[in-house]
Amino acid sequence: MPNYFPTTPSAGVDLVNSWTPPTSSSNPNLTNVPPYNLGWEINFTDNTNGSGGMAVSVIATGGAIAKYDFVGIDENFVAQPLTKALALAGNRIGVASFYAFASGDYGFVAVQGHNINGNVLASCAKDVPLFVTSTAGSLDDAAESSTFLQVHGVVAAVSVGTLATNTELLVAVPMRYNLV
Repeated sequence: MPNYFPTTPSAGVDLVNSWTPPTSSSNPNLTNVPPYNLGWEINFTDNTNGSGGMAVSVIATGGAIAKYDFVGIDENFVAQPLTKALALAGNRIGVASFYAFASGDYGFVAVQGHNINGNVLASCAKDVPLFVTSTAGSLDDAAESSTFLQVHGVVAAVSVGTLATNTELLVAVPMRYNLV
């Protein structure tokens, strides 16, 4: 299934491009401020470009994030590839399904909806619970003894073959759940 990346030109919102804010050293008339407020959320209610029901949130990055990584978003709206520590800290979960981020970039991550792609490990089945893994940014249908944290509200819509890859997801306000 093709990926659909919603843009809303009338509102001036572009979900396809991240941005690196200018610094005062590169131009003393500019400040290191993103064009949108961190934490700002857009909810798409129609099916424009296949995005029906998707919600996205503005984040800053605390390090490089690969395209399709699951991310943990802290209380300051700083995102990093999802790990057990971030899940245990109660961070909000999102998916970098639009583009990769360099450290210090700002942009949008998907936090709810369908037609969202995210990283899962090899042989991940569809329509089953997914768990945090020791591979930062990826989920899987097999709980690892070192993590054992289920992410409720996220399921793969398509089964994955023998290679770890990104796959289409259904995301319903994901939150972590400790199965210990």
